[in-house]
Amino acid sequence: SNGVHVWIDDLPAMYRAIHRAMKPGSTYILYEIHPFQRPFDGKNLEQLTVVKPYDATGPFESDTEVTFGWRIQDILNAMLDAGLTLRHMEEMRAEVNYDDPDWISCEQKLRERGRVYDRAQIDRMYDWRMNPMAALPHWLSMAAVK
Repeated sequence: SNGVHVWIDDLPAMYRAIHRAMKPGSTYILYEIHPFQRPFDGKNLEQLTVVKPYDATGPFESDTEVTFGWRIQDILNAMLDAGLTLRHMEEMRAEVNYDDPDWISCEQKLRERGRVYDRAQIDRMYDWRMNPMAALPHWLSMAAVK
């Protein structure tokens, strides 16, 4: 589900559908970009720029898309209200990835096709003293059962 929640306008309906499709005793696993990442503009990693309050969930409309910035409580409450039981939750920092750094957006990768970052540049991206975003959890995962 990495990134899917931004496209969902009705989380309760999504989780009711997930619950309905699950067998009793089965497990639902969520892996998602952490909602703490969404209030910030990641264009300048060395200085955080807040582009929206954390509790502004959308809809956010552009010329080409409509997205949402759900909070942890929105996701978890939709899951629980649908009848799922949370068994475990993890908030993870991004781990250094020299092949596909987490701190380079899809848009930036498209613009910079073929650009190669050296290891020192990538190490700086994952150092919270150089990139304040690296001090926040980057990923969220939950396991819930029916």
